[in-house]
Amino acid sequence: MRYVRQAHIPAIDPHRALVSCGRARRAALLSAGPAMIAGYPASASVNPGDTLVLHVSTTARRFRAHFYRWSDGLVPVHVTAWLAGKCAAPRGAADDWDWPAYPLKLQGDWPSAVYLAFLDDGRGSALSLAASSAAILFIVRGFGRARLLYKLPLATYHAYNFTGGGCFYKNPPRSLEPPG
Repeated sequence: MRYVRQAHIPAIDPHRALVSCGRARRAALLSAGPAMIAGYPASASVNPGDTLVLHVSTTARRFRAHFYRWSDGLVPVHVTAWLAGKCAAPRGAADDWDWPAYPLKLQGDWPSAVYLAFLDDGRGSALSLAASSAAILFIVRGFGRARLLYKLPLATYHAYNFTGGGCFYKNPPRSLEPPG
């Protein structure tokens, strides 16, 4: 499953994937404005010390991920080194996007919690909990001793995600043979 939070993403026609990415990259590099950057985790939850795989597409030459744990607000946890940016266009809602993968080994002492990986393209975009911020939500699981379960509503996120043209707000599913 994929979960995509977007930051200033120009319209990219999925049928012109490579051409559009090339044009978007050139436009972003020539402008002083923000580059396109978006991502999703390969898995919505990981164990402490496991490898988290982020799938990221960006027109920026490089990016880094700032990790935050949700507690009484966002608590900074880690910042990656700069990673080489690669562009891949979104595909249809039912397709595997297969965006470039960036495996990141998590430290084993990260507590069980909700985390955000804020994608920073180096152009000064501030972290925001609004949809305009390129952030990837994921969970670091505990060891099963807690009395609390935090359940992510992934099906809801996917149902109302405009990326890929599969949003139920804009394109509600219709059956050719409705029940009854």
